[in-house]
Amino acid sequence: MNIKEDDVKEGTVINRRYIVERVLGKGQFGMAVLVTDKNSNDLVVVKAMLKTELKKEHQTAEGKSLTTMAENEEYTMRLAQSDFVVSFYDSFRYKQFSWIVMEYCSCGSLNDFIKENKGFSEDELRDITACCLLGFKSIRTHHIVHGDIKPDNFFVSEKGLIKLGDFGLAANLKSTIDSRGTFCGTSWYLAPEVFDGKMVMKSDVWSLGISLIEMADGMNPYQGLDVAGVGQAEFTRPPPTLSRRWSDAFMDFVSKCLVKEVEQRWSVDQLIEHPFVQESVASIQKNGYSTHIRQIVKKIRQSIYPVSIRPAPKPTTLCVNGLSDILDDSPQYKTIQILSAKCNDTSLQKWELGIYPDLVSLYVGNSCLRYLTCLRLRGFQQLETVGIGSNCSLSGRGGMFEVSDCPKLKTLKVGNYSFSRWTQFCVKYCPLKELVLGDYCFCECTVAVFQDLNELETIDIGNDSFLGHAVPFPDATTAEQEETEHSTHGVPSLEIAGMTALKTIAVGLDTFCDVQNLIVHNIPALETITIPCGLKNVVHPTVPEEGKFREWLEEGKRKREEEKKKKKVEEEQAIRDCVESMLARVEQEVKKRNGIVENATEFQNLPSNQTLITVLRCSDYLYPELDFAKFQKLEKLDIGLDCFSSVKRLSLTNMPLLCSVRIDKFAFCQEEGEMIVASCPSLLSIRIGDHSFEHFASFLVRELRALKTIHIGKHCFRNGSFTVDSADSLTEIAIEEQSFERPDKVLIQDCSSLRSVTTQKGVWKGEEGCNAKVSFKNLPQWERLLCSGDCCEHFETPRLQTKALPPKLKRQTTRKKPHFVSSHLKCLIGVNVAAILIILLLIVLLVFFRSPPSPTEAPSTAVCWTTREVKEDTSYIIIPAGRCNDEADTVLDLRRFQSLEYLEIGAESFLHVEAINLQEMSKLERVVIGQNCFTQKNGTLLLAQSSALKELVVGDGSLAQFTQLDVAGCSALESVELGSHVLFNSNEFTAVNLPKLEHITIGDNCFNGKNGTFEVRNCPSLTQIKTGLKSFPLFTDCIIEEVASLESIEMGDLINDNQCFAFYLGSIQLKNLPKLKSLLFGTFAFQNCEQVVFENLPELTTVRFGFSAFSFYTSSQESTLIMRNLPKLVTLTTTPGKSNSGTFYSPHHIRLFNMPLLSDVYFNPIVFSDQSDVEFDNIGSLSRYLF
Repeated sequence: MNIKEDDVKEGTVINRRYIVERVLGKGQFGMAVLVTDKNSNDLVVVKAMLKTELKKEHQTAEGKSLTTMAENEEYTMRLAQSDFVVSFYDSFRYKQFSWIVMEYCSCGSLNDFIKENKGFSEDELRDITACCLLGFKSIRTHHIVHGDIKPDNFFVSEKGLIKLGDFGLAANLKSTIDSRGTFCGTSWYLAPEVFDGKMVMKSDVWSLGISLIEMADGMNPYQGLDVAGVGQAEFTRPPPTLSRRWSDAFMDFVSKCLVKEVEQRWSVDQLIEHPFVQESVASIQKNGYSTHIRQIVKKIRQSIYPVSIRPAPKPTTLCVNGLSDILDDSPQYKTIQILSAKCNDTSLQKWELGIYPDLVSLYVGNSCLRYLTCLRLRGFQQLETVGIGSNCSLSGRGGMFEVSDCPKLKTLKVGNYSFSRWTQFCVKYCPLKELVLGDYCFCECTVAVFQDLNELETIDIGNDSFLGHAVPFPDATTAEQEETEHSTHGVPSLEIAGMTALKTIAVGLDTFCDVQNLIVHNIPALETITIPCGLKNVVHPTVPEEGKFREWLEEGKRKREEEKKKKKVEEEQAIRDCVESMLARVEQEVKKRNGIVENATEFQNLPSNQTLITVLRCSDYLYPELDFAKFQKLEKLDIGLDCFSSVKRLSLTNMPLLCSVRIDKFAFCQEEGEMIVASCPSLLSIRIGDHSFEHFASFLVRELRALKTIHIGKHCFRNGSFTVDSADSLTEIAIEEQSFERPDKVLIQDCSSLRSVTTQKGVWKGEEGCNAKVSFKNLPQWERLLCSGDCCEHFETPRLQTKALPPKLKRQTTRKKPHFVSSHLKCLIGVNVAAILIILLLIVLLVFFRSPPSPTEAPSTAVCWTTREVKEDTSYIIIPAGRCNDEADTVLDLRRFQSLEYLEIGAESFLHVEAINLQEMSKLERVVIGQNCFTQKNGTLLLAQSSALKELVVGDGSLAQFTQLDVAGCSALESVELGSHVLFNSNEFTAVNLPKLEHITIGDNCFNGKNGTFEVRNCPSLTQIKTGLKSFPLFTDCIIEEVASLESIEMGDLINDNQCFAFYLGSIQLKNLPKLKSLLFGTFAFQNCEQVVFENLPELTTVRFGFSAFSFYTSSQESTLIMRNLPKLVTLTTTPGKSNSGTFYSPHHIRLFNMPLLSDVYFNPIVFSDQSDVEFDNIGSLSRYLF
């Protein structure tokens, strides 16, 4: 007996509770009916089976009775209650039928989706698989095998999950290894063991693998085969596989499902841990839904037709295939269906639907009605469904969409990009149950109204809709694109009112993002609000003081403030990281430029054209010989502590530009080594630190025509010979104690300018019985030999050769008699007459100079400058290069020289000094500090109250680590000139109340202290301020005030590759400067400024900015640009040829007035992109960037 149609026709009440909506499907033994449960007003499904046939235990083809199938499905569903299984609600008997009440999945099955769409992405298939496995796991808890796994029985839940359904063929097994001797299910999906009459837990796994191939590749691998054919194929062919376009992980997962041998086929528990689904399983279990399946739900809901039913053509249906069809005004039509890509004539801008009073359904396909500008559905008493496809009315501008007073309207859907340029949207006075709007709908809409939709529970809108501004849209013409770029709109507003059943507002990214006016009232049931933009731009909210929406608004405001603070902190940190990275690069550049070496690899990679080499560490250099001859352009060599411990031979020969050699302590430790310095015509000084070359056997210097000084520290060349030959400019040799203690040879000859030789204890001491030779030859200017008493103590007298020594030579020693004469006087008697006369002459000379008084000790502050005493009334002090570099010399205080007028310090002097005091020196006029002085310590240079000081000059690299420069009270100061890499650690530059100061010039890489202040105030004579690249990068304050004569400011330059970074985080105000004519700011200067003011500058003609200077890249909403009263300004440009420069990119508040001559203007077109408010008047060519 079949079920009668009257029993399930629309409106029929089943069991006094369930109102029939429509039949979903019919089968051999019953049917599924969609009904409304009067108790809950929810849609549910009832599944009916004949009661009489159940009693007769009718046998199916598979050998299973209907009684078992009906009772089994009810029993199985009662057990398997899970989020991943279609829910069982109730069962009853009615009119000879057995009825099962279960959950209604309105989105249908995955098979329905496959028919409607082209397929799935791998991410979607991954989450579908994860849900299926979780469903399997839940039913396996009760030892249930489904037995009919296929896409038809995977149902899509609106929650964003896949649910297992249709358990009519399910079996209850006692364990996972029990089998069921029943052959059932659609044969394409059956596992091999089922054809043998056995069904086990893993049989569903095989069916899942086959289903995944079908969903992925669009075709079942056994499609077209009957039951016998499938069985034969499974036994004779290899298991089917995925196509190779899928990932290795997905292919491996399917292969684990499709293993013929049950024992080797993976179980559900094993598959859940497979890398393909492991993360998805964890995410779905944690969140309770899948984002990818929610996208599937969204695609299904945006379909203009129901998933499981298609409208059938009827005589009352108007099928529109062109413009002539849409002009058909026959009033009898109840359904209007426009086919895709139709009615796109430019003449069709308005469609009057009032001629169809009985309209029930309106369907518009994709890409239709392109030029339509108005669609009103008002007062349609029978209208139930409105479905608009994607990309409709793309070219219509400023259109009005209205649906109102339609008492039967239940469904309104609009696809992606439709009505994107319309500006008004209104839906009101309709009993809607479903409202779905896709992505990019009504983008330019400024008025959106949702009012009195009393049955609507959810507002569902996609991404980037109701933006209030134009966006690019598909297939736009060039003219339409230009029109979009220059379009302007009103203030966006949103009204949601009289929605008594509304529970959920769910919209996508950026939807409603520009809404400023908000009206919300009478939505008492509201529970969930998902508006990612947070309505952050709302200015005028009209919202009840209490209620869910007010709470949500306040919470969103609080979170935005927290995010704003967090973002600001992150931006500031990012800026700091950027600057620190920049400074690190600067340091690397400095290191590279100065040839700084820290290991053997870096040393070996130095280019041959290197001019400076500074070896900080290089103990890993393992070669026995070190020859610098390849560095033909080398000017300065500086070798640090403990370097080159494996080297036995150091050679510095034929190097035409080498000027300075400095070797620190404990370097070159090998025995029997030799050091050779020869044929270096520019070499001025050689300086060797304590304990270096301690075991070397030879020190040889020859043909160094420019060499002036040799200074050798303690315990150097203990057993080494000492040879200096042909050094015409050499004036001084100084050797500290225990160096050259036991040499086999000492030779100094042909040094025509040598005046002084100073040796300390143990130098040239020799040892008893030594056969060493000491020779001094051709030294016409030699005046002074200052040595200890044991000098030459053990040298045999005949070995002491003193040919051509000058008569004015004075020898000063700590002993009363020269030991090298008195101890051997007897051996001189008996020598020929010429020898006696020479000896007598020597005795007379030595007696005459016997026991001379000790020299007067020079003042302590001058001991290291010169061997002569410095008088306190001296007016000039000039200190040669390379002086006073002992670590004990930490203070330079010259205040006792009150007559001093001129101070000059040579290069590379006072390396360890950390305090320079030149305060209150009333006659001091000029201070000049050479390069690389005062470099090793943090320190201060104090010049305060030196009222006569006119000029301060500091060379490159000097005061590098100093933190303070004080010129306060230097009332006569006219010029400050600082070289590059000066005061690197200082966070302050101050020039205040200096009435005669005319010029400030500062080189590259100066003043890198954090959060510093640059202040120039009350300097009425100052005409120029010039700073170099990467100076003041972290300074935040730039104060330039009361400098009436200032004519130009230059910070960096406009060379594209040169990065300035001046005041990267700082702001600047330049006001009331009557003579200022030009401004230049290099690349990235003031990039993250917050306030910039150029005001009342009557002579200013030119302002030039480097790349992305003054970009206003700051999170502050108060960033301000003011340019006012610049009557002669002609040029205002950023770097020419750099179209992506960010200059003036994002100030929020802009005030521009009175720049009438401005004609040479060049900026990136995106200038002023973040403006909040702008006021301007009379600004010449700059105005074109504001429209």
